[in-house]
Amino acid sequence: PAPAFAEPTPQTAVRFLKGIGPARATSLERLGIRNVADALLLMPRRYEDRRGFALLGRLRPGQSASVLGRVRSVGTGRTRRGIPYCEILLEDASGTLPVRWYRQPYLARTFPRGTRVILTGRLSPCPPRQMVNPEYEIDDSDEGRCHSGRIVPVYPLTAGLGQRFLRRLLFDLAHAVAHHLADPLPAPLREALGLLPLGAAVRALHAPADEGETVSARRRLVFDEFFLFNLV
Repeated sequence: PAPAFAEPTPQTAVRFLKGIGPARATSLERLGIRNVADALLLMPRRYEDRRGFALLGRLRPGQSASVLGRVRSVGTGRTRRGIPYCEILLEDASGTLPVRWYRQPYLARTFPRGTRVILTGRLSPCPPRQMVNPEYEIDDSDEGRCHSGRIVPVYPLTAGLGQRFLRRLLFDLAHAVAHHLADPLPAPLREALGLLPLGAAVRALHAPADEGETVSARRRLVFDEFFLFNLV
């Protein structure tokens, strides 16, 4: 067996990666991910552009957006049916927005007053005006740079895996391991067809700088699938 938490390579089994126990390894296997190379080749379902932040006071009912604000107040409570929740009031220069997370009252400890928070979610289409169960990050944190302020991949999921966990895992692996992937296509062929090197394509797949990189990354990986299918 590989030593626990060793520097990963494309052949490293995911169960040996830091933060992945037997349960998560089993969930990843349901997505066809047994080693790091499998993980890096997982294709996102779509992308969300989170490079800009909408103003709280200008959000329209039903609008999906990323917002940045400061926590004005925080509290917990229960609905009439007894469902616990955490609620904050977020503010920026344009106004305020109530935000609520159901069945997660412990989040009150995450949002002390004055904390700068990035949220990505959908404004309720009907009154009351609020955002429910959005994704959240603390501004200026390393975690926040993974989930906002960039074009964010959205991956297929299975039981036992959350979007934030999978996005962080693949973001880190793309930066640490993608350049170690062996490229089956010779450079002259790639250049003739206008294809990215495999390592660059994988990094662009999970951490794209712009929309053009997402297209180029998908084009390279789809080409590989057809090419290998024809070889077989």
